[in-house]
Amino acid sequence: MSNPPAESTPQLLDVTRLAQFLGVSATKLRRMRHARELPPPVSLSGSVLWSKPVVDDWLKAGCPRMPGPVTRKQPVAYVGKANWAIAKGFMVSDDLKTATFRNAWEDWVVDRVVRRKPPTDRAVKLQIRKLEAMGHDNAILSIKNSIANGWTGLFEPEKPHAGKQAGPEIAGDDKWAGLQEETENARG
Repeated sequence: MSNPPAESTPQLLDVTRLAQFLGVSATKLRRMRHARELPPPVSLSGSVLWSKPVVDDWLKAGCPRMPGPVTRKQPVAYVGKANWAIAKGFMVSDDLKTATFRNAWEDWVVDRVVRRKPPTDRAVKLQIRKLEAMGHDNAILSIKNSIANGWTGLFEPEKPHAGKQAGPEIAGDDKWAGLQEETENARG
């Protein structure tokens, strides 16, 4: 019997060897696997391995994407939460059943997913209740503020304060009046 040459490439490649063979990092290789950009691996005793002849054939074919769904969840999968919230009966009022609100809601859900904090079913239920109490326009403003400020929660927009207003209209504010007079005299 003859021994195989010491330099020969093994017929089964693990993640590290396949990454070296393709000239990519192990992390990139795992992403490619989940995106179905690699031929399917073989599982052997809990190890993920690729057959060298299958990888060679895949390379000769121009590295085609494998058929089937991507195995990792994509943010787009969560967009259905708006329709789901309506179907489950979480939205009681017709006030929020508008295209404008639905678009804002979907934007918020996608924003949460992108921040790696997807809303749970319970969170969806509680947030919808909170938004219904705010009313249509304030609910949309709340969602826009949350996305713009990077918040994960939804908060009622601040109302303008009644009472004191900034500027020279403040009654009895002698310091402001004195400062205003000095400025006018300096301008001459």
